[in-house]
Amino acid sequence: MPNVAGGTLRRTGEATKQEFASTVDYYFNTSLSQQWSDTKVQLKSMVTDVRFYENLVPLLLTKKPNTNFAVAPTTAKEIETVTYYRVQGGVGNATSKSLIQMTGEGEAIFSDATINVSTGSMEHVNHFMSLRPNSTVISFDVPKWLDEMVQEYAIPQKGYNKNPLNMKGMAPKIVDPTTPGLSYELPSEWAKWFQENYVKGSVKVK
Repeated sequence: MPNVAGGTLRRTGEATKQEFASTVDYYFNTSLSQQWSDTKVQLKSMVTDVRFYENLVPLLLTKKPNTNFAVAPTTAKEIETVTYYRVQGGVGNATSKSLIQMTGEGEAIFSDATINVSTGSMEHVNHFMSLRPNSTVISFDVPKWLDEMVQEYAIPQKGYNKNPLNMKGMAPKIVDPTTPGLSYELPSEWAKWFQENYVKGSVKVK
């Protein structure tokens, strides 16, 4: 089991950032024909990675991402985190799927699906709880560098499909702009990154 205060979180965070930076460097320094040739070779043994690389191409051809994220610290006290929330459950037609399941003390499983979350304050949470009677709130912490990645690549929901920065549907959406607080719709790829990097022991149910 990963230990927040140990080296596991540091290795996990660094591995994600290094993978991301390496992919950025590859696409900026390799011709499109070579990229396609490499992709076909990888397809034979790395089928699960193909979608990730193909989805990154549109973004990397139009916008150079910021890859200078802070290195994750080694101790829990030094970890700079951001709290995220998800309202789920409810009754009748006013329900949201339970896509984050608590599995133990402060730990959870994130569904491999698009997940709507909010951050910054409880405003958005309180607004949606008022619309969903008997709903619950899941809160959890993520490293600040992961929150910065979400902010870096999130684009407005309006005009999303025609936006060249939508990364073939991989970019997070900024949703519910007319409601209080800051909220995102995270594609399944980002849900996986949240699963890998959320701060173990930080999950709470309200």
